[in-house]
Amino acid sequence: MIIKYIDYFYKQGIKCIPLVHKKKIPLYGESWKTTTYSKEQIEQKVFNDGCNLGIVCGSQSDNLVCLDFDDIKIYEELKSKYPWLEKISNTTTVVQTSRGIHLYLKSPIPVKSSKDSDFKIDIKAENSYIVAPPSIHPTGIEYQFLNGFKPIYQLKKLSEIPFLQLKPYEDNFTIPFYPCHTDLLIDISGMKKKKIEKILSGDKLHHPSRSEAEAALITLCIKNGWSEEKTFQLFERYSAEESKYRGKGKYRQDYFSYVFSSALQYYHDKKRDFDKMIDGWINGFKFCSFLSSNEKLCLLAVFRICKEVGRIDNLNISSYQLADYMGRSQNHSFTSLKRLCTLGFLLKIGKTQTNIFSLDDKSIESKFHNDIIPYYNNCYGIILLSKNISIIQNLNNDCFRQEALNSNGIFLIEFLNENIDNFYTLQEISEKTGIKYSTLRKKIIMLEGMKILKKIKKEKKNRYRIDKEITFDDLYKIAKKYKTAGMLKKQIEHHKELRETQKIKKVEFSIENLFEKKGA
Repeated sequence: MIIKYIDYFYKQGIKCIPLVHKKKIPLYGESWKTTTYSKEQIEQKVFNDGCNLGIVCGSQSDNLVCLDFDDIKIYEELKSKYPWLEKISNTTTVVQTSRGIHLYLKSPIPVKSSKDSDFKIDIKAENSYIVAPPSIHPTGIEYQFLNGFKPIYQLKKLSEIPFLQLKPYEDNFTIPFYPCHTDLLIDISGMKKKKIEKILSGDKLHHPSRSEAEAALITLCIKNGWSEEKTFQLFERYSAEESKYRGKGKYRQDYFSYVFSSALQYYHDKKRDFDKMIDGWINGFKFCSFLSSNEKLCLLAVFRICKEVGRIDNLNISSYQLADYMGRSQNHSFTSLKRLCTLGFLLKIGKTQTNIFSLDDKSIESKFHNDIIPYYNNCYGIILLSKNISIIQNLNNDCFRQEALNSNGIFLIEFLNENIDNFYTLQEISEKTGIKYSTLRKKIIMLEGMKILKKIKKEKKNRYRIDKEITFDDLYKIAKKYKTAGMLKKQIEHHKELRETQKIKKVEFSIENLFEKKGA
């Protein structure tokens, strides 16, 4: 049934995103604004992993507009007052939320998100998203369609709605920055904004033709790490009628796909070995869980600087420049830069207060090695594990829940199992696993209390080791002590029961409506 919902949204040209289970929060933060998920990825998150389903409004979803009625009584009153709403409600998609109604529409042009205080209606459009069926509200109520899987109504003009005034989305030409973990680019570098505007307005500049000028711009976007979807949105939103792209009319998407694939091939053929090395590092760490989101953004910004200057040593890096590239405050960039030095990714040149750093390629390659594989965990999302890790067959073990060892415990257990009979200090374990010292100390105390770890004091420092490999039985004992044993199983069963209950309620609601109609 869930797959049917996802198929429906993709056929309607709507972009789907994963949300946190039973919440309205995006699973991967602000990256939903630029990251595009395939249908298979969304099915994995929602169907297998129990995430809520969200859909993006605005130009990314064929100009989807959602009228969010907070009060169902106001919706019913407007239906009785305006025949237009009564008619549209029977022909377009209508969703019942926890306390109100979502009415799906499509506009001819991008619409500005706003709020109507008179009728308590939120207009969800450009740069916004909504929770979609069959997601579950924090109160336990399931979002559901009231009139089945109907095509979304296409507005002929913005003034068509009699009780609302939709405003067009007006935006000055700016390349939007949305921080995310998968895209290297934060802004277009290598071409000034005025030249970009000229190409999109149909000027060929120094190129032989308009199409070659547009191909050069697309190649630049690819070089900076833009995805095909993000580059397409740039042309779709900002290109003028005089451009070659607009001149292709209804075939412009096919034209763009052909030029993009040609530019991609050209870029790969001409790409330097240095760029290939940096791209390999990016692919190796983008799913890494022992770095925070700010630390990942900081490392991506450092990689960008490396690409710009063509080297990995003697890099002049300032916290102000990083803050600009990361889209974060200078305080966040400074803290993240300091953390990357602690982890060994960056080496500071000189003892004085200087901004000269070098990337430690050996440290990066050891931490993001080919033997590391991404794996999805029900509790913690995508994490990296070695292929030979002893607990990879049971990643859903309850001892790795937040109340016990947490996801950091996976890396700690892996490290200990690979270094049996070797003593390490807390600082050494922190450097080798990437776990923060304060967090690691708590986990070590837990394992020491379970008599899994042994501690000796040598040279005025506490050192730790294990005598034998940590097994599934040991993990179960940890989960039992911290009262997390069986929690995941209960959570999945509760989720299934909740969905079944909502299905029964939905059927009863439909039967009651049927008898009411017959009685009428």
